[in-house]
Amino acid sequence: MTLFRMPRIIRRLIRRRTRHIPERDALTTRKNLSYAYAFLAWNVFGYVAYLCYTGRLKKADEDTVSQGRYFAKLLQAKNVTLVRVEGLTHVSTVKLDDEYSPETPLDTVGEELENITEENISGNTEV
Repeated sequence: MTLFRMPRIIRRLIRRRTRHIPERDALTTRKNLSYAYAFLAWNVFGYVAYLCYTGRLKKADEDTVSQGRYFAKLLQAKNVTLVRVEGLTHVSTVKLDDEYSPETPLDTVGEELENITEENISGNTEV
């Protein structure tokens, strides 16, 4: 069973121009390809686990720039206000115009606002 059905005209052309493969050979080839795929997938999993264990593979959570700041800089948008909401409550509002200009390199965006404390976020919306 396949996800997408091949159009009949293509199927007819292929069946006419190729020779018939015996069922036993087809099943043997399919089994061997399955073993090769399983072996390769297991080795790739082991390699990724090794990279995570040694620390060579960085996690996405270590980024210092939020997605809102990153896309505002990427789109070179002007007059951007970043609103932070957790659940159904408003947490903070930050105007990004003061944070960067369109000429600022993308990797330096967000360094100025890294030192926001919890009391500024929870109680005071002025940043």
